[in-house]
Amino acid sequence: MNRDTDISGPRRGFTLIELLVSIAIIGVLAVLVFALARGFIRQAAATRDASTMRQMWTCIRMYADDHNDLMPGPLFTRQSPVYNKVPHTNPREWRRLSDCLATYFGHEDPQSGDFIEGMAASWQKSPESHGAPAYYMQQKLPIGDGNTTTNPWGLPAPAANDKRLPMRMSMVLSQPLVDKTWAITEFDQSHPDVSDPELKLGTPEGMAHGTYRLGIYFDGRVGKLDRDNNPL
Repeated sequence: MNRDTDISGPRRGFTLIELLVSIAIIGVLAVLVFALARGFIRQAAATRDASTMRQMWTCIRMYADDHNDLMPGPLFTRQSPVYNKVPHTNPREWRRLSDCLATYFGHEDPQSGDFIEGMAASWQKSPESHGAPAYYMQQKLPIGDGNTTTNPWGLPAPAANDKRLPMRMSMVLSQPLVDKTWAITEFDQSHPDVSDPELKLGTPEGMAHGTYRLGIYFDGRVGKLDRDNNPL
């Protein structure tokens, strides 16, 4: 017997159908992996942004402790994480939240134009996005039974009028609806409280986290909000 005889039979490669099925399976797996990775990235961004908002609220509480119980203000409605100028000497002058909180985020000697990274949204990665508004401040805190509201960050009044001053933190926290009223929301081009598209330039086209935006309530809790800023 010839021991060198090949008894394995004819060799067979992939058929066209088998090759197409393999490519289809690889394509489906790639889509699934991409979707999972995108979901993880979005979740990581949401976790970071929620942490940033909690830190902002902690700094707001610290600011009030250091300023005779007054909230930061009077504040513009849209806020970016860029320091604007030297701290104000007039407590009734409009300001940015970053002007009030920069030192609490570790900027001991902030200069005009400084990017306060600790206040930045997760989408503000490029220098071009740093100056865009990332947050919107609540303008209507329900008072008492909720039939009347006031701006907790200070009213638009003449500079000589004390009503322009922001509310005291203790007064804010004593209101019965603080756990149901958001204090700050993330800002984007679909935000319902600003209609002028020019005021939304540089912000995300849709809500930063896809199906929701984040808001921090006056009691310090972070929650998900829908397109109309209703809680989810």
